[in-house]
Amino acid sequence: MRAQGTDHIVHYGLSDDGRLEPRGASPGPTGHGPRHLVSHPSGRHFVADELSSTLSTYDREFRFLGARPATTVAPSGDNFPSELLLSADGRLLYLANRGNNSITTYAVEPGAVRPIDEVPTGGHWPRHMAIAGETLLVANQRSDSVTALRLDSRTGLPRGGHVVAEIQAPACILVV
Repeated sequence: MRAQGTDHIVHYGLSDDGRLEPRGASPGPTGHGPRHLVSHPSGRHFVADELSSTLSTYDREFRFLGARPATTVAPSGDNFPSELLLSADGRLLYLANRGNNSITTYAVEPGAVRPIDEVPTGGHWPRHMAIAGETLLVANQRSDSVTALRLDSRTGLPRGGHVVAEIQAPACILVV
């Protein structure tokens, strides 16, 4: 099954011998370009849509429920959402925006997601991010930097955005 260039979420599983095998696909809206997915404990799935600059919600059976803009501040040019993270307690979603160079935070509510904040990453072209304790680390590919944003212990909202490492074109952060 070919997944590249489709507006589908392709499902895979592991065979008995440990190999990935296709298990089907769920259609999404035309032109959205699903890029990254996180599953919420409620059974909902959230998807960063790279081509439509949206955040989509699907139910536990991967039926499309709706989409919201990826940013709260209108981009001055193209915007391509990349990484999507769920807070440890499941109450917040963080979405990195390449183009707007920002992180949008959404409250995860019983019936929907609601944008509550958007902050600059402190770099250019946030490709990936990871949570390390109370810090959100962001790989800013085009500014050759990794920035750290402090997660407020009460609200969970990211603040700051100072460079903690200069690395050529970082594309992934792995917290060990």
